[in-house]
Amino acid sequence: HSVATTVMTSRGCPFTCTYCDRPALGKNFRARSPENVIEELKQCVSLGIKEFNIFDDTFTVDRKRAVAICKQIISEGLDIRWACRSRVHLVNPEILKWMKRAGCGRISYGIETASDRIGKIIQKGANVRQAAEAIKMTKDAGIEVLGDFILGSPTETPHEVEETIRFAIKNKPDFAQFSIMTPYPA
Repeated sequence: HSVATTVMTSRGCPFTCTYCDRPALGKNFRARSPENVIEELKQCVSLGIKEFNIFDDTFTVDRKRAVAICKQIISEGLDIRWACRSRVHLVNPEILKWMKRAGCGRISYGIETASDRIGKIIQKGANVRQAAEAIKMTKDAGIEVLGDFILGSPTETPHEVEETIRFAIKNKPDFAQFSIMTPYPA
């Protein structure tokens, strides 16, 4: 194992999921340039750090920028391993190929539910089919998947909770994290 650190290459998330605890960083997506990110990574590598948790809300909001970062990691010869968070509708085989080549070892997806009805209520902005496709594409690219799920969303039925658990078993993310919906006062 090597020394690891956290890096933020962007702040803010333009999506409107009703359950999100991240609005403190804002809804406006603000990104560092690929060159700026690479300079930080190079400095960290010079200190012996080779593992990174890219802690952006969603690393792939700007897919061209994400690919540019990956291409620069490769062209600089940075031998690093990293993980990030993304959304199931913001990946495709092309971006996953670049992420894998650049050292991405794990992507966390906020799948939340296997009920499109609940997905609409919590304003997820993605559907169950997209979640299953993203898990498969990511695993096919050789990248581990962490699936985040929320149980107990407003009006969710016991059957829908069971559907979500069955979805995780059937689609086999490498890791599954189940959280309980916790309402907070506005």
